[in-house]
Amino acid sequence: MKNKPLVAKDIQNLTPQELEDFLYATDKEIYEPFFALSGNKNLAREVIGKITLSNECRLNCHYCSYRKDNPTHTSIISLPELSLLCEKASQLPISGIILEAGVPHPQAFNALYDLIRFVTSQYSFQVYLDIGSETLLAYPEIYDISRHFFIDYSPTNESFRSTLNAFNKQDRLWELIESSAGATYYANYIVDLPGQDFKDMVDDLLNLVQSPVKGIKISPFIPQKGTSFSIFGEACLLTTFKVISLARILKPEWDIFIGPAILELEYEDTLKKSLDKGANKAVLDISLGDTKKEWKNHDLLRLNHGNK
Repeated sequence: MKNKPLVAKDIQNLTPQELEDFLYATDKEIYEPFFALSGNKNLAREVIGKITLSNECRLNCHYCSYRKDNPTHTSIISLPELSLLCEKASQLPISGIILEAGVPHPQAFNALYDLIRFVTSQYSFQVYLDIGSETLLAYPEIYDISRHFFIDYSPTNESFRSTLNAFNKQDRLWELIESSAGATYYANYIVDLPGQDFKDMVDDLLNLVQSPVKGIKISPFIPQKGTSFSIFGEACLLTTFKVISLARILKPEWDIFIGPAILELEYEDTLKKSLDKGANKAVLDISLGDTKKEWKNHDLLRLNHGNK
């Protein structure tokens, strides 16, 4: 660490190296003041549901379970299954739904489009689409049925991005965002990917806060079966909390989603603690299990009642 103490309230004046020092910090006296500043108790907090429409993808990002070389079975949800999940979701106090899918092959796009249109036309949920930046670039008709989109994680470190085989058409994507009036975009961001260092995280965050996105969905890295990165360990929870805190302090007006992967770290109250660090939208996967029974008493679901 540098001799100069890190001061959370002066974060806008900290250098990238000092922000790295914060991510490195293991002393609570250093990082707790950042958490206290980012954990704005007046921030409206909401629960967002997530439904997976399809795990098929024509891309091959090495960290993603949807990658085309994953030998596990791929499928697309049926309309009756989707209708059932939406009915369950309508009984929960959630404020929106993320519809998630991989980047479809051309012959599969129409089926995916019809599923999305069913949800947007039949239900009053705020619908967010997390269906890959390549989908947004390839199928402009998707803008006819939704205006809220998550875009892919694209590291600023070119060699690291190549290692991941991650999305690499960022300039085209920014052009699309700048030209698509009325649409709102949020960035997907994965913490602690294999090969990612603190400098990468700081560079990515500083790049994103200068971008036209209106928020970020932060997810810790979880190794997935059938991927090149399945042999690596999971993300550090403390680092995930620090990234949430930095994002909130650097961009106070952002919507910061915390992805359901945080629950796989198997620590107590990880979603709630993420909200305490500065996230304001907790994402729960309603595709899993008996949703109504499993979550009817979930503490997080009381958030939306409290904010109305």
